[in-house]
Amino acid sequence: MSDYRKSINSDCEEATVVEPCGEDNYKDNCDPVYSEELEVECGNIDTADCVAILAEKIFDCTTLQNLQFIDKEHNFTIDSYVEDDPRYCYRDGDSVCIDSISLCYDHIGIKDDVAEENAEADCNDDGNITISYNLKNRCLEASVGSGYVAGDTVLYDEFEGVISNPDTRRCNAESTTETPVTKARVFKAGINYYAHNLCLKIRGRIGCRRFTGTAQIESDDDGITKITSASDEGLNFCPVNLYGRISRPADTKAKLKVELDTCLSADCVETNDLFDSTNCDDEGNPQITAVVGYSFLVNHKLRHTTEEELAVFVSRNGVRCTEPENDSDCLG
Repeated sequence: MSDYRKSINSDCEEATVVEPCGEDNYKDNCDPVYSEELEVECGNIDTADCVAILAEKIFDCTTLQNLQFIDKEHNFTIDSYVEDDPRYCYRDGDSVCIDSISLCYDHIGIKDDVAEENAEADCNDDGNITISYNLKNRCLEASVGSGYVAGDTVLYDEFEGVISNPDTRRCNAESTTETPVTKARVFKAGINYYAHNLCLKIRGRIGCRRFTGTAQIESDDDGITKITSASDEGLNFCPVNLYGRISRPADTKAKLKVELDTCLSADCVETNDLFDSTNCDDEGNPQITAVVGYSFLVNHKLRHTTEEELAVFVSRNGVRCTEPENDSDCLG
């Protein structure tokens, strides 16, 4: 505990002064507490209550993966260069060896049709995209909470929309209710993906001296996918088509949900460069040029759901929330 004593301040008034602790009092740090799923007590069905609920039933779902590989040349600014420090002052002509690579980004997603300036889009509101559903344009809205603010734009990775009965299709345009409904065809061509705050770092050796380097990749506006590979900005993966055939109910409307899961990886980096102090960025910092091998995986998941009125048996005391452990030295 701290010690208190009385003192006289500059105004000749009595004041309290807190003396620091006389000795350190170390103890072992707390152990990490790991997450675990809540346990549910099912109880006896004879004592359960029957209640009505409105549930969202999964009618059908399908996935499609798209995996691409590219090589991209980057200039890495050497962060560790110190002109007057012999440990980080590199010699011209020394070989460059790259030992490790790190890729980081905040979010990957797509822009809505308004931001993409899609003149043929039927959706004019923020967060909406147009898809082809059974050869007809349909509007999907961004799911609540799925938008990620990236500077002046918003990136999305989840959309949904209600599909009405007239959008169903039967073989050879037959309209009898006994004819099975064919699977719906969902398609959107050439989706561009964007990464926010994409940064690439490397560590290695120039001669026998260690170095670190950074390449800031401008992909917020230029994207990581594009039609042409001539641009030096961003990355040059091909735009990705959204496609899937999915079953749907014949006699009721359904909700279509589209989830876009992505993964961007920097798998390897190689260079044949020798260190050249005249190779500098705009601010005069030395840099090296290397080729990075990237892979980009997009997993499209389509899901049709319907609302169902269900009667279910519930156990009123089946779910019990856990109480926090009061591990405090004050309670010792």
